[in-house]
Amino acid sequence: MAKLRKKKKKMDSIRAKLTKEELDLIDSQKLAFTEITVKFALQMSTLRKSDQRRLVKVKEFTSIIDSKNKEMKNLLSNEQYKVYEIRQSKTQRERLKMVMENN
Repeated sequence: MAKLRKKKKKMDSIRAKLTKEELDLIDSQKLAFTEITVKFALQMSTLRKSDQRRLVKVKEFTSIIDSKNKEMKNLLSNEQYKVYEIRQSKTQRERLKMVMENN
């Protein structure tokens, strides 16, 4: 399990870098993008470690993701947000594949 977490953390770092490049962020967006990403990553991490029931966690994960997407939509142009959504879909598929391979 620790090996999977380490691999996931490395992949998350690579994804974040790729996403920034794909979005072609202007200077004023770069810091805000990083702040939003870190803020919500910390919320997700805390929730993952919590002892809450699975159903409660799923609802909270969904709420966190929705909040992050709203902030990103306000930060990014329409074109950038479309790229962001595509990147998010790819990330979800990659994570699912990684989980399935390790089960």
